[in-house]
Amino acid sequence: AGTIELCIEGFQHCIRIAARFDMDTERDAFVSSLAKFTYLITLKEMKQKNIECIKALLNIGMHEGNNLGPSWHYVLTCLSQLERYELIGSHRKQDFTFFQTDDAEGFAGSPTQFGRTNSFPGKSNETVKWRGGSPRAAPPPP
Repeated sequence: AGTIELCIEGFQHCIRIAARFDMDTERDAFVSSLAKFTYLITLKEMKQKNIECIKALLNIGMHEGNNLGPSWHYVLTCLSQLERYELIGSHRKQDFTFFQTDDAEGFAGSPTQFGRTNSFPGKSNETVKWRGGSPRAAPPPP
């Protein structure tokens, strides 16, 4: 095994030991360091070692989840960023776009493209649309 693999494996062992012995500060420090090495939060170029850190962080989440406590934040942030990058790479709409208000040109995307849409009055008589939900008529604007 290479040096990087051994370092990542050492991080995993340190996190496991700290998590099982309720060493909260040490566990949080190791998990946050491993999360920083993923480069998911920065705009730096990712390399294979960063992908290995992502795998290790997800592995820690799967196997030490009951003992992670507040360190789950780093694992969930990693998952969230991975999903975000996958959406950007596949050119699909991100979740927040389904909650944007109408502008002069209307909703960005057709109902046939995104499935059934529902609406409700938003601020200043704007209509906010989103995907899914129960099929109800929109209440009249105030």
